[in-house]
Amino acid sequence: MKNEILEKRDFITGYATALQDIMFQITRDNKCAKSYDPCTIDDVYIRSYAYNLKDGGKHHPIQDYSSVEEITELMLKETTEDILQVIKID
Repeated sequence: MKNEILEKRDFITGYATALQDIMFQITRDNKCAKSYDPCTIDDVYIRSYAYNLKDGGKHHPIQDYSSVEEITELMLKETTEDILQVIKID
């Protein structure tokens, strides 16, 4: 739902920043040197150098996502994978 995502863009941006802060504290990896600004959301795109989300690019059309939860779950999954890759927990 594009409207829900736009209404909660500050939450999504804050969530992404918090995940990047946690990752940096654990791994000392500043992903793409963008941990301070992992995503921005305008009326059309989620723009991110830190997250690949569904399409692997840097500009993710909002219309491709069904909910805020879908976006935050993708961000959490990527962050978790990045942390596990660095600390190598099996």
